[in-house]
Amino acid sequence: MKRYVNELNGGLGQFTRMSLLLLLCLGVAPPGVAQEKNSQPPTNTTQMPLKEALKPESEKSAFSIAGQIANESNLQSAESTNRESQTVLTLLPAWEIGVLKLSLTSELSKEQQGEEKLAISDTRVSLTHKPLELIEGLSTRSRVSYIAPTNEDSIEKDRLKSAGSLEGFLKQDLRRWSVPLVIEYRLGYRQNIHEYNINSDGDPNLQWIISQLATIGIEIIEGLEITIEGLWRNARTYKNFERTDFSVSEEISWEVTKNWSLFVGHSNRGSLQPAERQGSSLKAFDEKSSVIHGGIGFEF
Repeated sequence: MKRYVNELNGGLGQFTRMSLLLLLCLGVAPPGVAQEKNSQPPTNTTQMPLKEALKPESEKSAFSIAGQIANESNLQSAESTNRESQTVLTLLPAWEIGVLKLSLTSELSKEQQGEEKLAISDTRVSLTHKPLELIEGLSTRSRVSYIAPTNEDSIEKDRLKSAGSLEGFLKQDLRRWSVPLVIEYRLGYRQNIHEYNINSDGDPNLQWIISQLATIGIEIIEGLEITIEGLWRNARTYKNFERTDFSVSEEISWEVTKNWSLFVGHSNRGSLQPAERQGSSLKAFDEKSSVIHGGIGFEF
């Protein structure tokens, strides 16, 4: 359940913050770059159902609402000062207008340690064109979004005024050839508008972000699916500094009923740029940076 939240957060600002995730309208900052926390996606680690790519296009009512209630945490012990854990509620109401879908995505999170702070994410309003089939099994769609700064850090620390994004999707569905596999690729561009070039900590804000997301969905049996994601993001600050990160995630989900599902997964992220010439900081699994998540998803 990751993709929606990733898109919701939209930037490089959550290397260390767990929020996702991972859609992206149906959605984690390198060490020492605090202002990137909400300048992106995420990216939170928890995202809306990755298995959404596995679902065939079908007729739905004009109005729908999807969401999830999830808990995510790193692998540090409860007594550790590095422990990070939070509960996240994500909501996605949507309205279909002809070949277009208008949707709103936002999330409410509550930390499970320290001050147990309650926070709301930035809010994304998106307009998505329905998929167009290019050839049999291959379809494309596009989405344009406006991001309103409703997060406290975005407003008071980063001084974000607004942001916009444009995304293109390409999906290959092999199920019609009896292969239980769906592959999807997304290319996105986000432009931020800040009141100042630096945040209140004196760190440069992100001006623009380019992201690429590759998703592989495998249907094991009916209702049981595994999804693997790779998300690459490259950004530039107003002072022309480059910021790059890559994240990997795996998730298994079970569709209990038509409207309810259960999911559990793992994700990790890091910089692809060598740290002090010692190689990339990205690892497949690490007790300090890996995040596990699980929860309940719904759609009506």
